[in-house]
Amino acid sequence: MIALALGELFVRSICPQVTYRYPVGLYVNQPRRGYGLAPGFTGEFKTSEFRTKVRINRQGVRAPTEFSVKDIGTERILFIGDSFTMSYTVGLPDSWPKILERELNDAGEGYTLETINAGVPGYSTHQALDFLRADLLLFEPDLVVLGFFVGNDIQQNAFRKSSIRVEQGYLVSSVAPEGILNSKLRHWLARNLHLYHLLWPFQRALLNPKKASIAARGRLEERSIYSDKPAERIRRGWIETEAALGEFVDVLRTRAARGLVVLIPDPIQMTEPFSPQGAAALAESSTGFAREYPNTRIRRICERLGLPVVDLLPAFLSYRDRSALYHPVDGHWTRVGNYLAGRHVASSILEAELLGDSRTVRGDAQGIAGRRNGTLD
Repeated sequence: MIALALGELFVRSICPQVTYRYPVGLYVNQPRRGYGLAPGFTGEFKTSEFRTKVRINRQGVRAPTEFSVKDIGTERILFIGDSFTMSYTVGLPDSWPKILERELNDAGEGYTLETINAGVPGYSTHQALDFLRADLLLFEPDLVVLGFFVGNDIQQNAFRKSSIRVEQGYLVSSVAPEGILNSKLRHWLARNLHLYHLLWPFQRALLNPKKASIAARGRLEERSIYSDKPAERIRRGWIETEAALGEFVDVLRTRAARGLVVLIPDPIQMTEPFSPQGAAALAESSTGFAREYPNTRIRRICERLGLPVVDLLPAFLSYRDRSALYHPVDGHWTRVGNYLAGRHVASSILEAELLGDSRTVRGDAQGIAGRRNGTLD
């Protein structure tokens, strides 16, 4: 036991791992989406990199109070997406939707802006759309911003049904991995021990080398989002992603609301030289792996759908210190990353005139941020 405790302390200090980071009780089971945020929850995210208090209002979104009927002269933006949209690594005032809100209110455009953060960690585009269908009328948004994380949304969109459920306040997979330990002990170790996460791949390789090899290849296949010859699962993800974006447009049209897609860069896109780990071995016939490939493809899909899109990749690549944008272990934005994103999306909304009396989506609104030099700092 002493050796295990010393090993855990060593791993935490030298090479900390990503463990279960969500406070107990944050989630509740939800019939269509698998899970959702628990109305009325108050708790704290705790990791080696940050501590963040979070409050979920009775309407099931991250906010200190409930949203009532919209006042005259008020514009509302509803943000949907995953953990990057929720911005759980920072306090609510430092989240990119709130930074955007302050930027637009300070711009003096003749309206008061309210933002509603309905991001839920782990959500695919399909799950975010299910939330939108259920609650769009409740929040009366003038603009719906879909945060799209390039790093895993395409992969997750390959499956319309989530395999995640809530059990005793924790998120768990309905498909339990094989192992020598029972599921309850395994879940406890995964939630609490960095050493467990470090040793897990080795244990899996020893118990079942064939399945471990298949799992490793699956992780590599996920990087084929950067290739024009993706793996089969990623190809299916692209098909479902385009279908989901089309459904996003349809939902907005029936509610007379406007939409905007914000492309959130994958941390791997910040690396120099760009090299998806081991991905080149997957597609010898491919023309190569390009940092901008998934962003370019999504922008083209949005253009065909008439859907405005802000691509944050150019701004993030141009930032003077890319290492300051993401937490190295957790992989989500720091305060600096949230600030850069909030300011950039706010200026893009102003440029495209998506809010206020002059709201008209100009013909050049597609790929707003993709044409910028990304000099915000």
